Amino acid sequence: MELTVFLTWIACLLSYSASVNQKLFDKPLNKRFAWAGFIILVSVALLSALQWHIAVTASFYVLALVMAFWGIVIFMHGHISNKKFPSAITAVMFLSVLVSAGGQYAA
Repeated sequence: MELTVFLTWIACLLSYSASVNQKLFDKPLNKRFAWAGFIILVSVALLSALQWHIAVTASFYVLALVMAFWGIVIFMHGHISNKKFPSAITAVMFLSVLVSAGGQYAA
Protein backbone atom coordinates (compact mmCIF):
# COMPACT_ATOMS: atom_id res chain seq x y z
CA MET A 1 0.00 0.00 0.00
CA GLU A 2 2.93 2.35 0.62
CA LEU A 3 3.87 2.01 -3.04
CA THR A 4 0.40 3.15 -4.07
CA VAL A 5 0.59 6.21 -1.83
CA PHE A 6 4.12 7.08 -2.91
CA LEU A 7 3.44 6.74 -6.65
CA THR A 8 0.25 8.77 -6.39
CA TRP A 9 2.08 11.51 -4.49
CA ILE A 10 4.82 11.71 -7.14
CA ALA A 11 2.17 11.72 -9.89
CA CYS A 12 0.38 14.64 -8.27
CA LEU A 13 3.65 16.54 -7.89
CA LEU A 14 4.36 15.94 -11.59
CA SER A 15 1.00 17.31 -12.66
CA TYR A 16 1.43 20.31 -10.37
CA SER A 17 4.91 20.95 -11.79
CA ALA A 18 3.43 21.51 -15.25
CA SER A 19 1.45 24.53 -14.05
CA VAL A 20 2.71 28.07 -14.65
CA ASN A 21 1.88 28.85 -10.99
CA GLN A 22 4.08 26.12 -9.54
CA LYS A 23 7.01 26.98 -7.27
CA LEU A 24 8.97 23.73 -7.26
CA PHE A 25 11.09 24.57 -10.31
CA ASP A 26 12.21 27.79 -11.97
CA LYS A 27 10.26 26.93 -15.12
CA PRO A 28 7.27 24.61 -15.41
CA LEU A 29 7.79 21.12 -16.76
CA ASN A 30 6.67 20.17 -20.23
CA LYS A 31 2.92 19.49 -20.04
CA ARG A 32 3.08 16.37 -22.21
CA PHE A 33 5.87 14.90 -20.10
CA ALA A 34 4.19 15.78 -16.81
CA TRP A 35 0.74 14.47 -17.71
CA ALA A 36 2.14 11.34 -19.36
CA GLY A 37 4.12 10.70 -16.19
CA PHE A 38 0.99 11.34 -14.14
CA ILE A 39 -1.03 8.79 -16.13
CA ILE A 40 1.73 6.19 -16.00
CA LEU A 41 2.35 6.60 -12.26
CA VAL A 42 -1.35 6.56 -11.40
CA SER A 43 -1.79 3.44 -13.54
CA VAL A 44 1.06 1.69 -11.72
CA ALA A 45 -0.42 2.86 -8.40
CA LEU A 46 -3.74 1.36 -9.44
CA LEU A 47 -2.02 -1.93 -10.29
CA SER A 48 -0.38 -1.82 -6.88
CA ALA A 49 -3.72 -1.19 -5.18
CA LEU A 50 -5.24 -4.10 -7.11
CA GLN A 51 -2.94 -6.40 -5.16
CA TRP A 52 -4.92 -5.59 -2.00
CA HIS A 53 -8.43 -4.67 -3.17
CA ILE A 54 -10.94 -5.55 -5.85
CA ALA A 55 -10.97 -3.33 -8.96
CA VAL A 56 -13.75 -0.94 -7.93
CA THR A 57 -12.37 -0.39 -4.45
CA ALA A 58 -8.83 0.08 -5.76
CA SER A 59 -10.04 2.61 -8.33
CA PHE A 60 -11.89 4.64 -5.72
CA TYR A 61 -8.90 4.39 -3.37
CA VAL A 62 -6.50 5.77 -5.98
CA LEU A 63 -9.01 8.45 -7.00
CA ALA A 64 -9.41 9.53 -3.37
CA LEU A 65 -5.62 9.67 -2.99
CA VAL A 66 -5.28 11.84 -6.12
CA MET A 67 -7.95 14.26 -4.90
CA ALA A 68 -6.41 14.44 -1.42
CA PHE A 69 -2.87 14.91 -2.70
CA TRP A 70 -3.88 17.64 -5.14
CA GLY A 71 -5.43 19.45 -2.19
CA ILE A 72 -2.28 18.96 -0.14
CA VAL A 73 -0.08 20.21 -2.99
CA ILE A 74 -2.21 23.34 -3.34
CA PHE A 75 -2.10 23.87 0.42
CA MET A 76 1.69 23.52 0.38
CA HIS A 77 1.85 25.99 -2.52
CA GLY A 78 0.03 28.64 -0.52
CA HIS A 79 1.53 28.09 2.90
CA ILE A 80 5.02 26.67 2.43
CA SER A 81 6.62 28.82 -0.23
CA ASN A 82 10.30 28.79 0.77
CA LYS A 83 10.65 25.07 1.43
CA LYS A 84 10.69 23.32 -1.91
CA PHE A 85 11.64 19.67 -2.04
CA PRO A 86 12.19 19.14 1.70
CA SER A 87 8.49 19.77 2.27
CA ALA A 88 7.54 17.31 -0.48
CA ILE A 89 9.93 14.68 0.86
CA THR A 90 8.68 15.25 4.40
CA ALA A 91 5.09 14.79 3.27
CA VAL A 92 5.91 11.54 1.47
CA MET A 93 7.81 10.21 4.49
CA PHE A 94 4.97 11.23 6.82
CA LEU A 95 2.34 9.56 4.69
CA SER A 96 4.47 6.42 4.32
CA VAL A 97 4.90 6.18 8.09
CA LEU A 98 1.18 6.83 8.56
CA VAL A 99 0.21 4.06 6.16
CA SER A 100 2.81 1.70 7.62
CA ALA A 101 1.69 2.33 11.19
CA GLY A 102 -2.03 2.18 10.56
CA GLY A 103 -2.18 -0.21 7.67
CA GLN A 104 -4.83 0.31 5.03
CA TYR A 105 -7.14 2.12 7.46
CA ALA A 106 -4.82 5.11 7.94
CA ALA A 107 -4.95 6.53 4.43
